[in-house]
Amino acid sequence: MSNSSWACPFCALHCDDLVAPKLNDKKVLNANKCLKASEGLSRFNFKSKENKFGYLYGQKEIIENLITETSKVLSSSQSPFFGGLGLDILGSRSVIKLAKECNATIDHMHGDSISAVLKSFQAKGTIFTTLSEIKSRADLIIFLKSEPNERLPRFAELINLHNKKSWIIKAKSVSNVTSCDFSFLEGMRSILYLLRNNLSNPDLGSNHELVNLVRNSSYCTFVWDPQEFGELSEYIANTLMEIAKEINQKKRAGILTLGSDNGGLSFQNTLSWMTAKSIRSKFSTKSLHYQPELFSLKCCLELKTIDSIFGFQSFCDNLPDENVSNYPFVAVGPESMGKKYSRFFKENKNTIFIPIATPGVNTTGYIIRCDGAAIIPLRKLVDDNIHTVEKLISQIIDNM
Repeated sequence: MSNSSWACPFCALHCDDLVAPKLNDKKVLNANKCLKASEGLSRFNFKSKENKFGYLYGQKEIIENLITETSKVLSSSQSPFFGGLGLDILGSRSVIKLAKECNATIDHMHGDSISAVLKSFQAKGTIFTTLSEIKSRADLIIFLKSEPNERLPRFAELINLHNKKSWIIKAKSVSNVTSCDFSFLEGMRSILYLLRNNLSNPDLGSNHELVNLVRNSSYCTFVWDPQEFGELSEYIANTLMEIAKEINQKKRAGILTLGSDNGGLSFQNTLSWMTAKSIRSKFSTKSLHYQPELFSLKCCLELKTIDSIFGFQSFCDNLPDENVSNYPFVAVGPESMGKKYSRFFKENKNTIFIPIATPGVNTTGYIIRCDGAAIIPLRKLVDDNIHTVEKLISQIIDNM
């Protein structure tokens, strides 16, 4: 990566060939045509000489006092919950270290889809592929539900899609994780049936046409996003694996799972490296307990098994969808989070907000690309004297 290039932290592709944005009049000027990069950078307004402020129980407060009070909340908590976890590798390591210190329950903001795919992986394994292999070898790209143009604006460009055949397996729109499109799953299984039994049935319409495309291709790739399929994600993943195994008996097929937004893959892999366990686990003095059915934020709130909530976000400025106002709540995120939810932080007297740096913008870092094949270095664009996650957590631990 040259001095003039920049790796973008704002989508799962983490493109490292973009032109480095410039700072002018405290605003970032982005010369790139990627909407994700432009939207992400538009949230930053740098004032490097000014002190950084957060919110402490409804009032603006300096960082040092926020750290002191956060340490007190953690020290008095018997069962804290660590959520969000949209972090790079360095931030993930620090949060995991803190979770060990205070016996926290941990879950990523995309825990539903990550856990579903992990269950399938544990049961069936997977046949994965990489972006570079898709670009150089695949001749047929099969998208489940839709192309990821909105979430990953440069995906088609990076895999050279215009020089390949492509197909979209249509599905009903899924608006939330409780929605299920069973007809889509049935369609996937009918494709598996046709391939497995070497059948061709024109009465099956589009599935018949797709099967013929697969048979005439040399290397097909299935691209899908588990977040699009709610509770069916595990079963979709299982069926995809069976289809890929069937195709690979004579040709080549791979699966690209898109689900690593907001540091999902980075946190999950870092946790696996450090503990050999997954998200939706709970630390204790003796071990780490993995129970994905019990350790989501929604379930913990319903069962009342936690007594405080901590959210860590480096890349996005969203708060949890769940109602956290009845618990001590500490939000750690970009400065834009404080502006976006200023009313929430002012009105809720049991909340703390601490601003932190974003790797790839105002601090350095490392993040795993969506195919898991590369760790991308994120370099700092500006130095505005804001705490990194690592520095913040180190000071919190020192104060506990």
